[in-house]
Amino acid sequence: MRLGEILVDKGILTPHQLEEALQLQAERKIRLGEAVVKKGWISSQILAQTLAAHFHLPYIDLRAFSPAAHLIKIFPKALAVEYQVLPIKEEGEKLMIALSDPTDLAAQDTIQFYLHRPVSFAVADPTKIQTLLSKYFSAEEEAPAGISSPEITPFFNENETIIHLVHELLTQAVTSGVSDIHLEPLRHALRVRYRLDGVCYDRDYIPPSYQAAVISRVKLLSGMDITEHRLPQDGRIQMNVFQKVVDFRVSSVPAKYGESLVLRILDKEGLAPGIKELGFLEEDCRTFIDLIKAPDGILLVTGPTGSGKTTTLYAALKETQSREIKIITTEDPVEYTLDGISQIQVHSKVGLDFGRALRHILRHDPDVILVGEIRDFETAEIAMRSAMTGHKVYSTLHTNDAPSAINRLINIGVEPFLIAASLRTIIAQRLVRKLCSACKITSRLSDHERKRLGVQEEREIFRPRGCLRCGQTGYRGRVALFEMMPFTESIKALTLERRPSAEIRKAALAGGMRSLREDGFNKVLLGVTSIAEVLAVTEN
Repeated sequence: MRLGEILVDKGILTPHQLEEALQLQAERKIRLGEAVVKKGWISSQILAQTLAAHFHLPYIDLRAFSPAAHLIKIFPKALAVEYQVLPIKEEGEKLMIALSDPTDLAAQDTIQFYLHRPVSFAVADPTKIQTLLSKYFSAEEEAPAGISSPEITPFFNENETIIHLVHELLTQAVTSGVSDIHLEPLRHALRVRYRLDGVCYDRDYIPPSYQAAVISRVKLLSGMDITEHRLPQDGRIQMNVFQKVVDFRVSSVPAKYGESLVLRILDKEGLAPGIKELGFLEEDCRTFIDLIKAPDGILLVTGPTGSGKTTTLYAALKETQSREIKIITTEDPVEYTLDGISQIQVHSKVGLDFGRALRHILRHDPDVILVGEIRDFETAEIAMRSAMTGHKVYSTLHTNDAPSAINRLINIGVEPFLIAASLRTIIAQRLVRKLCSACKITSRLSDHERKRLGVQEEREIFRPRGCLRCGQTGYRGRVALFEMMPFTESIKALTLERRPSAEIRKAALAGGMRSLREDGFNKVLLGVTSIAEVLAVTEN
């Protein structure tokens, strides 16, 4: 149960007061308990005692407390400052730690993972914890907030091998649905961050004495040269995670305090979603299904890196797939594995780029071709001419919206008549986080929000709150926003005249195209996502 739920359940706060506290928490980026205390509805001591009683944990009065000197000396400052905790005493092998928020189970898990020893928790007044932290764990000059000095190593179990540590970081990322792992060398630690649902979260701070070994282990697994530290490198890792093969695309760059690595997780055996799982509104879903039933032409999906373009195309492939047709893809990298289709990994180092792969694919009698990305004139022209000779072609392009894709193709050298003759539809998309169904709360639209949404009447929407199920974020999973622009006769005419993107966009909207923001606002009203998420990805 979340802190706010506990306080309302015990009658300490009213639901209205909780909503005010949550708003203050979001505005000032502070903990909810601190927001409640700032409002004057409860003292920090009563708050701590209430939580201790609810979770059946001991309450520690820190007013006359002095921690043992040896515990202060060896306890990792990173943990103390980041999670607002204090080492209290040792009971045999077990270490008792005082914390202010026992609802933060993720913090407790991280502390236990980092210390590698039995731990018990007690609850204490957060203001007293802060006072003692300032006294015993004051930050060194110029040290980054939340990062400890090099002496954070004593509790790190030296018998725990680097092999096991790296394996645990990778497997936990896969099982948690993480898309990227960041290994970032800082002045006093190697920071590990996970990107989940498009947002980066701190996972760990690894002591600097282990930094070189961890980086070398990852480079070794990915086939990089572990003796080269001055130049960027790329590599790949393939490993089994709970009887499933997972690929990691690894990139390293030299940074001020050592090499920085990012691992992109490619779960090829993960199931590509079906069309109805992508997030299309009902009308757009029917349009999309009708579109992919066409015998030829190009379906182009646009958007920035990481916006789900390939996932949308694979959903189209799943709908298209049958024994009667041949499907071939060329990708960099292959992101999903589908039985019954031929998938080609491009390899630029040996000269196999998209253009060359596409030329040879046409000799293999395909019905449907997926080109991972149109990057140059050669690939674009071959794809267009293929679509004009009876093939169905799916591909992606990097543009901000659907109309801009036309001028992007013209700018790389494609003739307007080829574009007008071959394109069937352009879809722009963005990903937004979905509200957690377990904890989202209802709220009325403000006057400003009604104006932004174009809604006159009062409406209830949902907002994020946070619970254990969603890791206190208020969001769980992602959904796409779509802007679907069919290639109508008016759009074809504007293309042939090389009209600017703004003019094409105006015509598309007049013809019924729903913009990314409009699609997002519809999903806000349906309770799928929040206004903040939609505005964040459609601001431009």
